[in-house]
Amino acid sequence: MSPIPILKLRVKYSRSFSVSALSHIEAVNIIRNCVIKSGLPVCASGAARKKLRVSFGPPLPVGYASYCELFDMEMEKRVDSEASKTALSESCPEGFKIMSVAVVPVISLPVDSAANLSKYVVEHLPVRNGYEEELKRFFELKEFLIERITDKNRKIMDARPLVAAMKYNNNAVEIMLRFGPGRTVKPDIVLQKLFNLSDKEKQDLRITRMSFYREHEGGQRIEL
Repeated sequence: MSPIPILKLRVKYSRSFSVSALSHIEAVNIIRNCVIKSGLPVCASGAARKKLRVSFGPPLPVGYASYCELFDMEMEKRVDSEASKTALSESCPEGFKIMSVAVVPVISLPVDSAANLSKYVVEHLPVRNGYEEELKRFFELKEFLIERITDKNRKIMDARPLVAAMKYNNNAVEIMLRFGPGRTVKPDIVLQKLFNLSDKEKQDLRITRMSFYREHEGGQRIEL
């Protein structure tokens, strides 16, 4: 019988560009090993209680860095959040860094569905003039159609409602994107079409996910 969690800890960690080639599954396995090595009293289930009760936030696309990756741990004993941060930090490999550990309600939304808005910084744009004017024109558009390609199909989608904010500064773009089931778009796809970038220019972009938010119907945004 799986133990009932008495505490849930939400961990925020960063991933540097040195580990940006990792897939989501590879990163998840690394974090799970980190949790095991930490010795923290995480609830476990399954045969021989080997399945840790650890859940992860939205996947980070391959090639991106991040300052805001998230995972939740359901704990069978009360532990101090700072002590937990230290234990996890000592177990993390190079390229991963534990940023914070916070207590959240045990009955809170799963971390993979708590966020519906993310902020990115996109650097290494081609050096040229006119980016600010193109951003201004974007927000005058009623729709912004892009082709979304998955392993199963190709479809045209309107990305305009997904772009919550976008600004240009010092040859970089800060962009906030809404996401959810069936409505996800990557920042490099948006900027490639908006700025008419070549595939090579798109590949040269340096993209960092900066933060996750919960955006409510009234427009209020709470950072996770």
